[in-house]
Amino acid sequence: MHLRHLITLSACLYSIGVSAADQAPKKIKPISKQEAASIAVSKVPDGKVESAKFEKEGKSFLWSVDVKMPNSKNVAEVHIEASTGKVISVQVETPEQQAAEAAADRKKTK
Repeated sequence: MHLRHLITLSACLYSIGVSAADQAPKKIKPISKQEAASIAVSKVPDGKVESAKFEKEGKSFLWSVDVKMPNSKNVAEVHIEASTGKVISVQVETPEQQAAEAAADRKKTK
């Protein structure tokens, strides 16, 4: 009896076009570090990439790219959605803010 229900359910799902493969999450290839850097520099004209880190934020993956701003000690931190290349945010950080963030990162890794 159990097998008959399973066959009936499988037939119903097949008839409406639903399979396990359709329901499985799709793996999306993230953009490369070079692509992320190029996108970040487009948001900071004449800027120079200092670093690019691949990070997980909640359930999302992103690139965090630090771009040195021209004629300034400030850095623009550009967050880019890794799967789409969409810019999530651009935040300008002073040297003091950069130092505080670096200290917090070191503390997390201990």
